Amino acid sequence: MPLGSQPKKELTSASNLRRLHELKFFSTKTQIYGIKKALKAAEKDPFLYKDEELIKLKTSLRKLREEEELTRQAQNGGFGYNV
Repeated sequence: MPLGSQPKKELTSASNLRRLHELKFFSTKTQIYGIKKALKAAEKDPFLYKDEELIKLKTSLRKLREEEELTRQAQNGGFGYNV
């Protein structure tokens, strides 16, 4: 490896995902994609994240999915509610 070059960091690192969730200029779908990718990586390597981080990722994913569903229902003018 040449001097001055650094290896690329994974998108799924915990600090990157925290920043991904905190910043609002990423769309909800992009955030869901990133969290799902991180959770899939955590399944392959159980030492990648701490238990607290996994809990935070899963709760964030649930909240984002709820937000996406509410947005979809509002855009459809009320159609699509589960009755």
